Amino acid sequence: MKHVKEYEVIDHGFDAEQYFPGCGTAFTGFEDVATGIGDTAGEAFDDALENLARNDWDVSTIKGKTRLSRQGVRGYLRSVGIKPDPDGDGAETHAYVSVRVK
Repeated sequence: MKHVKEYEVIDHGFDAEQYFPGCGTAFTGFEDVATGIGDTAGEAFDDALENLARNDWDVSTIKGKTRLSRQGVRGYLRSVGIKPDPDGDGAETHAYVSVRVK
């Protein structure tokens, strides 16, 4: 298990799946990055931590140390004047959060 010495949390906000550019470690000094998705930034953060844990990182020092927006996809879409998908779940729009570690 790799121990996290330093980390950076990036809240990318909401984006559509087909447009999200991703996140990397080039020119940052970090060794690894995981991006999570969810209906809220908090869910996306948890997803990113799960992805890092799958890559053998000990994320126990990161959990609970970040406050992210609790606004959900549907609330975000309404706030910018976009009607959610007909089924009401905003299926192609998600919150994205990346966590870089070293």
